[in-house]
Amino acid sequence: MLADMGVDAQAARDRVATLSAEELEQLSNRMDELPAGEGALGTIALVLVILILLDVAGVTDIFPSV
Repeated sequence: MLADMGVDAQAARDRVATLSAEELEQLSNRMDELPAGEGALGTIALVLVILILLDVAGVTDIFPSV
């Protein structure tokens, strides 16, 4: 998720490694407040595109008219 926002994975790991116990607890508590399923529409669209591509390639026959 952070990579989608342009955050370098190693930089994120380094930042988390430097957090104090109090900061980690605050982060853990805030994670419960974050909205769940925010990227669900994008995931559904991606799955649909993959299914269409597989159907066009002849791997599956999900959409008979394609």
